[in-house]
Amino acid sequence: MPKKNPYLSFSGEEHLPKEDRKAIEKAFNDVARAAMLPDALLSVTFVDDDTMKALNKQWRRKNKTTDVLSFSAVEAGEMPGPHAVLGDIVISAEVAKRQAAEAGHTLVEEVAVLFAHGILHVLGLDHERSPEEARMQAECEMGILDAAGFNPELTLVGRTQFYAGKKN
Repeated sequence: MPKKNPYLSFSGEEHLPKEDRKAIEKAFNDVARAAMLPDALLSVTFVDDDTMKALNKQWRRKNKTTDVLSFSAVEAGEMPGPHAVLGDIVISAEVAKRQAAEAGHTLVEEVAVLFAHGILHVLGLDHERSPEEARMQAECEMGILDAAGFNPELTLVGRTQFYAGKKN
């Protein structure tokens, strides 16, 4: 198993099946390494649908649950220095389980995809701004997933209607 990334912190593991926790932690470390994250602190929190719905309503004014929310602590266009705070990623364990089942892959794969997606948002990419940025984010997600040992075709942006040119 690769060395654990000391800059990643996890909470809310109780929302994940016990049998998947070690594999998910390994996936996070693999994805973080593949994303070549700077030595900056990044927290990942797993929540239930009710908590995610409340966060989504508070921060995005959307009164529904979602799969992943990212909160960047980085100023636009500026990479953090060593030991800085990169940001926070919140993942709905319940949505991740449903999406994995719908897509026909494992929860570990889905969480890796959501983490890669969240990292790119924390670093400043946003697929909702334009089709060009959606393509760029999808390509970056695919590269990270591939480098981490996951199927790059699982990319989250690639599954959205927005990326297909049908903005909802």
